[in-house]
Amino acid sequence: MNIKILLLPLILLMFNSLNAQVDNKKWSVEDCIKYAQDSSLTVKNAYLDLQSSKLNYEQAKRNILPDVSGTARQSLSNGQSIDPITSDFVNQQILSTNFAVSSSMALYQGIVE
Repeated sequence: MNIKILLLPLILLMFNSLNAQVDNKKWSVEDCIKYAQDSSLTVKNAYLDLQSSKLNYEQAKRNILPDVSGTARQSLSNGQSIDPITSDFVNQQILSTNFAVSSSMALYQGIVE
């Protein structure tokens, strides 16, 4: 119990001295301006708006390009059929391959306000 009573004023004295050291720092005009800029929400919002505008500009440049897509498909089919001349069953394998390329581009998207 006696240790707690002795430690409490010592701890309070340490916190008070640390607080006094922080408050004694002298600020120059440059320090004040830098602190105001770093902690200003208006400056931070303006910076974020600038970054958003840059991203929107880059996306608008990409939107001018046409959309291009391509596909390829290959299939193998097995089956039996009857030969009309000999009336025998004939095993057949059919291999088919398809390729396609398509492109699209908007010519007019209306007026944006």
